[in-house]
Amino acid sequence: MLKKELWLPGMQEDTLILPEHISDFLEILIPVDATESEFDAMVLVNESGSNFMNGILDLDTYMDILDSVGIDPQFHLQDAAWQAANLLNY
Repeated sequence: MLKKELWLPGMQEDTLILPEHISDFLEILIPVDATESEFDAMVLVNESGSNFMNGILDLDTYMDILDSVGIDPQFHLQDAAWQAANLLNY
């Protein structure tokens, strides 16, 4: 099961750097010592997030992909919305 680390894009010390694309809010990161299957799942989730934001995948399909790799879709999307809101309110 993948663990999603909380991360606020753009926050580096006292500097705010905006993400290049809105899909960056849906990215997940894995530790350096991750297994090959965890790496494959990360790639799948990150590509799916980009495809979802570009209208290639619908919401149900995207949520099914998240669920298939052990990520709670509701939490993942709420967390992404929280990150975006906090960045906008910074």
